[in-house]
Amino acid sequence: MKLIELEAEFYRYETKIEEVTVVAEAVWDQARSCYMMPDGRTYEEAGSPTKKVTRPVHYLRRVQTLPQAHGVSFLCPKCFQTNKGAIGTHGVPVDFKGRGVPDECGIRNREGQPVRWGVSGSSLYDLSTTPSILMLSGCAWHGYITNGEVTTI
Repeated sequence: MKLIELEAEFYRYETKIEEVTVVAEAVWDQARSCYMMPDGRTYEEAGSPTKKVTRPVHYLRRVQTLPQAHGVSFLCPKCFQTNKGAIGTHGVPVDFKGRGVPDECGIRNREGQPVRWGVSGSSLYDLSTTPSILMLSGCAWHGYITNGEVTTI
């Protein structure tokens, strides 16, 4: 199946420094099955406190060309066939090696380490990635992108 038939799009990560609201410090208490504050109250008893922090926030932005891209996403070919189209079909993201993808972004292996794929080609029509792509959850699709074609192993 052609990559473009699976609604493939190039993307890149953009990082902005922003003020965001986060949950105040709380620690999960396994015995009580709830979050506890440092002063011994539950998170709820403490009024569900939040705080503002300034930190990097990562966004995905669609881009038009391979030279701009940090990766490609496309509809899962296995689920696309099962669902007879896009409705109910999940996406498959593939982050590219050597393209500056921030370590804290993107795909991770079972050990929690970033995973990146080698990429060649000039567009979605002739894109190739190495090695194979394996979805670790959900449908567990396993396959290749070779010269703009997506194949299942």
